[in-house]
Amino acid sequence: MKKCNLKNIKSHPSPSLAKANASKEFQINFNQAEDALTIPTESRHDYKCDSTTQRGRSMIEMLGVLAIIGVLSVGGIAGYSKAIMKYRINKTIEQITLIAGNIRTFYSTQKTYAGLDSTTADGRKIIQKAKLIPDEMLEISDGTISKIMDIFGNEIKIGIANRFSDNDSRAFYMFFKKMPSEACIELGSHNWQSTENVIEIGVGNEIDGYFGTEQVDGIGHYEGCSGMDGGSELAGCLNGSDIGIPLPLDKVTTACTSNSENVGGLLLIFR
Repeated sequence: MKKCNLKNIKSHPSPSLAKANASKEFQINFNQAEDALTIPTESRHDYKCDSTTQRGRSMIEMLGVLAIIGVLSVGGIAGYSKAIMKYRINKTIEQITLIAGNIRTFYSTQKTYAGLDSTTADGRKIIQKAKLIPDEMLEISDGTISKIMDIFGNEIKIGIANRFSDNDSRAFYMFFKKMPSEACIELGSHNWQSTENVIEIGVGNEIDGYFGTEQVDGIGHYEGCSGMDGGSELAGCLNGSDIGIPLPLDKVTTACTSNSENVGGLLLIFR
């Protein structure tokens, strides 16, 4: 019988020993994974859910937040409205300055402003051909001007006025029949004389009837008139003995706020 060389026989662990080794190896791997995922002790408090600090908002707190948001919204809207009004007033001053300069330049070789009349088809043709008005202010129908509009959405009238005597046509006017009271006050008290050679200013809610702007040839109180204060109607004239220009702010305010519609008219007469 052949003898077995015990040195050549490989040692194999018993099943129970192999199971024990596998269990030990699994435990080591598990502990390593747990260590990798464990939050450091010094920062664990950041992740704790403390019932004394983690809670919802009460109804009173939410109502308080909504109230604050409401106040801020109202303030923002009011500020926006003021900014828009200021822009429109400044834009109107810019437009008036441009139009007055264009008219004086166009008629610079003439003795009168004959033919200047936005209320007639022939007058509007002259205005359009001479490009006296910015395009942004024009309403065009069938290729011709139908209306001249201000930035507040109301029609502007432009035509002949009188400077020294009846029907001399040596001045011209711009008439804004309706504009917000705030704009009426700002534009009515503006010092037009210093830059635009205005010889008369009128403001008020009944200005259309007083100045007779529907009758183009009859407009104007002549350079050097005394002025007029009727409460809801105010007129000042160049070197006026009673009311000059610029118009007094307090009187302009009264005239521009004397109706329930909160609008006022503005009349400017230029030499």
